[in-house]
Amino acid sequence: MALQFKTSCSSRALRAISMAKELLQGSSGCWRWRRILLLLWVLSGVFLSIYVFDDLKEAYLSTWKEKIADEDKLNSCILQEQFKVSNDQVHTLATQFSKSDQKECQNILQLREARQPYEKLCIIPLQIGWWVLLGIVVNCKYCVFPSMWTNSNQQLLRQQQQQQGSMFGGRWRRKLLVLWVLVGMILSMWTFWSMNASIILWRKTMLANMCDSRARMLQDEFNVSKNHLHALAILVSAFHHGKNPSSIDQKTFAVYTERTAFQRPLTGNVAYALKVRHADRERFEKQSGWTIKKMATEGPSPVQDEYAPVVFSGHRLSHIVSLDMMSGKEDCENILRARASGKGVLTSPFKLFKSKGLGVVLTFAVYNMELPADAALEERIAATQGYLVAYFDISSLVKKLLHQLASKKTIVVNVYDMTNASAPINMYGPLIKETGLWHLSNLDFGDPFRKHEMHCRFNQKPPLPWSAITTSVVVLVFFVFVGYIFHRIAKVKDDCSEIGEQKVLAEAADVAKSQGRDEGYEVRG
Repeated sequence: MALQFKTSCSSRALRAISMAKELLQGSSGCWRWRRILLLLWVLSGVFLSIYVFDDLKEAYLSTWKEKIADEDKLNSCILQEQFKVSNDQVHTLATQFSKSDQKECQNILQLREARQPYEKLCIIPLQIGWWVLLGIVVNCKYCVFPSMWTNSNQQLLRQQQQQQGSMFGGRWRRKLLVLWVLVGMILSMWTFWSMNASIILWRKTMLANMCDSRARMLQDEFNVSKNHLHALAILVSAFHHGKNPSSIDQKTFAVYTERTAFQRPLTGNVAYALKVRHADRERFEKQSGWTIKKMATEGPSPVQDEYAPVVFSGHRLSHIVSLDMMSGKEDCENILRARASGKGVLTSPFKLFKSKGLGVVLTFAVYNMELPADAALEERIAATQGYLVAYFDISSLVKKLLHQLASKKTIVVNVYDMTNASAPINMYGPLIKETGLWHLSNLDFGDPFRKHEMHCRFNQKPPLPWSAITTSVVVLVFFVFVGYIFHRIAKVKDDCSEIGEQKVLAEAADVAKSQGRDEGYEVRG
């Protein structure tokens, strides 16, 4: 007897627990499906009402137009019967109305035509309300009486709930959390990369602008000095070769170049070499009172077809008077190029004794006539009278240029002679120290045979892109924080649902215990 009692109590307790679980699952499923059914019924009612509205609108409009046409015919018939007039007379009477009266009548008819169909469409909101009420009633019916569902449908719903529960359970939630964090990391890296790229582009643009502006200023300064030298060559041609006797001698030339030195602040002393043929050498030496000398040894210049002795010079270059410019290899090449091109040409850089920097020699050919730009080489050789020579201190020129700029310490400037690309000559600037970005600006000093470039670098290495780092870290922290919040919310929901299930199970156990206790009392009684 006691064994049967225990068995019955345990079976009842298990049955109560299972009923509680089914009730818990059924209530949640009922509420979920009720919301779905309610939404479906509302949507179906809205779409059906729209469809009915369009149909009724077209039907009422067509019937109203037919009714108006019938009324017009009836009115015309009444006029014909009562007043015994024809259709033509009716139309004539209608045309006798003024335009304002006709317009007013048309407005009245249009208002009547637009008002009548919509007055009859007021029943449509009632139909929509009836459909919504019907959906709510059916939905409540299925939720209040869940026994109307078949067993197969209940099993299918339970399987779907189990699948959804497993899908959105802890395993999938962890995967979604990891995916969310990965998306945040990717977005953070992309933010850092884009901001860092924009910072690098900004530095490149700033370096390019600064370097190009310095190159332009250097070219302008050089061209100004070169133009003054060109004017001096024209002056020598006019007052030395154009006058007989010459209006210029060594003293006049030295005084003039010294007093006009402010126009050429970066140009050293200037000298003028005369073109002398071998047939005229003896006469020239007797006339000048000295012998044409070789540049290297200062001995008599060897016999050659043409000579270029210096006849005028500044005070500081008086020792080069009588030296043959054609006796030096590079000076000879420079003279020949200047005569052939008609432009100012430069030598390769050489070291200056006074400033210990590098300089270049600029040579202009002086002609006895104005030659066109496309003059032949033979014409230029025949018209050549002499050569104006001056040297430029490139180091002083660039130093003066940088001293005028406020940002002279921001970048490092190097000027190169790139005529021989395999062995460039550093004309100005320190030895290259790698500091990351660099920019190249071309320099045009007017010599088509030589190539010069300006290389610019930042004086210091670029700092860390703290703005990009901070922004990317903030983005990553935001994604991690949001993911953590949703994870905690889901965990709290799981804990609440578990507590609810435990509460239902505890209540079911209490009910089973109370039933067992009552049955025990009955057995004892």
